[in-house]
Amino acid sequence: FPPRQLSLNPGEDFPAYDRQSDIFFRVSEGQSNYLYRMKEDGSGREKVRQDPIIFFLNISPEGEWAMCDVAVSGSDSTSEEVAIPTRGGTPLHVCETDQCTLLWTWDKQYVFFSSASWGASGTHLAGKGIYQKTFVIPTKSFKDFPALHGRRLDSGKSGPAIPGTLTIDRPFAAPGPNASVYALTQLTQRRNLYRIPLP
Repeated sequence: FPPRQLSLNPGEDFPAYDRQSDIFFRVSEGQSNYLYRMKEDGSGREKVRQDPIIFFLNISPEGEWAMCDVAVSGSDSTSEEVAIPTRGGTPLHVCETDQCTLLWTWDKQYVFFSSASWGASGTHLAGKGIYQKTFVIPTKSFKDFPALHGRRLDSGKSGPAIPGTLTIDRPFAAPGPNASVYALTQLTQRRNLYRIPLP
């Protein structure tokens, strides 16, 4: 089938579907960007939230949470990643780096959370709010987190202090049908020593 153009407006990008066939996307208005949604046929176009964003990253399966990069002030970082509730409510401040992810299992029962910072050699650097692990959080506990704690998801010294959270000892694991099935990257370094005669 040929592709069908849904919008003729410039400055619209990063589209993503939820399971209700709503399309979420970023729109540039003047000097700011905003999160929008619309139906698959282009109808029902609306701004999700009045606060501007920098990037739209992904959407939860049911369209309840939108992961976005937003600007911050009064912090060591110029931006942070937040999970915005698309049906109203308090955003969840996920992490103060741009190297974290939130991904949902297919059965929608768990959220996979990873946060990492990359060193010059490509290795992960452990530090405050930075983990070399993936945390598997029950969806119910994840929904309650902003109201109960009012802090970033990465603010704990050893990971999110959320009941029922499981741990995978690798960063950025990708969820499958449920919490027990996932994919990850295994890196192996190999080096050889050579003796080179010098003149």
